[in-house]
Amino acid sequence: MLLDTDRQKTASNWLSLRTEEAAEELSPLSVLANSADPLHEIESLSRRYELVVVDIGAQNYRALVECAMLADVYVVPTSTSALDLDTTEDLFQLLRRLKTKGRRKSVDACAVLCKVPIHPHSREVLRTQARLAESDVDLLQSTLPLRSAWRSMANTGRALHELPGRHQDDRATDEMQRLYDEVVARLTT
Repeated sequence: MLLDTDRQKTASNWLSLRTEEAAEELSPLSVLANSADPLHEIESLSRRYELVVVDIGAQNYRALVECAMLADVYVVPTSTSALDLDTTEDLFQLLRRLKTKGRRKSVDACAVLCKVPIHPHSREVLRTQARLAESDVDLLQSTLPLRSAWRSMANTGRALHELPGRHQDDRATDEMQRLYDEVVARLTT
């Protein structure tokens, strides 16, 4: 289940596009839009679904904090830009101070680098990894490079693995699968 709490409604808009563009040939997906009380909604959904992914807009600081306290794994997307890294470091400082609900004493938070250069050992990526390590930010091994497949996905309402013809990019699909596998591994350890 995907819960879209972002005011921009990116996930909800993507689902609408998916429904309009190719409703018959694509698998149905569920996206629930709720920005009023995401914490209550997450608690409710977690009783019915094995996996609940929540899209939280960065501007909704209250929801960021509340959801972090409840999440089994809290994944923070960030880029290599100094402004994004400043915000990510600030958020992780806050997350370290939070008391969680339930069985854990702290929030299991990690960051994932998105929109990075395609070459995984570029100076930009290596500098970012070093900076986040110095800030004690747990960084996932997986990265999501900036590929045209992401734009195609956003423009067609299709998932990466559903993109047809020239829009299909096996590398992007593999990168997303590695990220999913890495997050699931955290959930099971």
